[in-house]
Amino acid sequence: MAPALGEMIEEYLVFLEVEGKRPSTIKMKRSLLTVFQRWMAKNYPDLPVKQIRAKHLAEYLLYRRENGLSKGSEHQNYVNLGAFFKWAMKMYPKHVKKNPTTKIARPKYTPPIKEFPDIDIIEKMIAACDTTSFKGARDKLLFTLIKETGGRAVEILSLRVDDFNEAYQYIHIREGKGGKPREVPYGDATTLALITYKEHRAQHRYAHLPEMFLGQRGPFKYEGLRLIFKEYSLMVGTKALTPHSFRHAFVDLCKRRGVTEDAMMELLGWSTRAMLDHYAKAGRAQRAIMEYREKL
Repeated sequence: MAPALGEMIEEYLVFLEVEGKRPSTIKMKRSLLTVFQRWMAKNYPDLPVKQIRAKHLAEYLLYRRENGLSKGSEHQNYVNLGAFFKWAMKMYPKHVKKNPTTKIARPKYTPPIKEFPDIDIIEKMIAACDTTSFKGARDKLLFTLIKETGGRAVEILSLRVDDFNEAYQYIHIREGKGGKPREVPYGDATTLALITYKEHRAQHRYAHLPEMFLGQRGPFKYEGLRLIFKEYSLMVGTKALTPHSFRHAFVDLCKRRGVTEDAMMELLGWSTRAMLDHYAKAGRAQRAIMEYREKL
């Protein structure tokens, strides 16, 4: 006998954890699937998993849409429900014989083109860091490192002291997206910022911790990173930027400098060109004009 929907969802999440999915990914999937499970319990309380059909999912997605679900979130719900039922078919083939999402048209969704800061804005934010203080030295290293590597915020914040190869100027990212490690080089600006920050870090009360970036209560967290981006954005007179906006700026710089797609995928930790195409949309028109001026 197959377990109830809620039990099956819990089993699926454990399976993802064993598979090595990130805690943030599992948390997101738990949230989406729990809302679906609660909706099913309210509207079809006695319906076993094997009898869930496309019409039930369509009703659920319509309910979410009518309650303000964005197109992006609707698409995310569809994809995650499909992944769950695909797993259920594999684990319980006698009870779940069909994936009901295959009978529903995938919600139309075009990811918006993300804006990113001009290089002079990034340089102003870096210049605004007061490196005579621990905070300023740390913030400058964070800004220069993200600028020069295009690293994801979670990757940068999880770096340890021994993940920096100072002799050859690269960082070792232990677990990128999909659990894949990689090595990413950085430049002289990061090297200088690293020297200054390490001098301050040696005097920090949490200097014994392995994490490179520290805050007042231990390892520096994403919320703190988001706040310093907002702080320095306002300081230099621009709208609040996010750490991810620097990643988009890095992709644009690579495209402008003629970095090959293979090299960009390796540096940024992508396994397919789909993400490269998505990121490259930002700034495409400006790059086309620049190339026209240079070559035509």
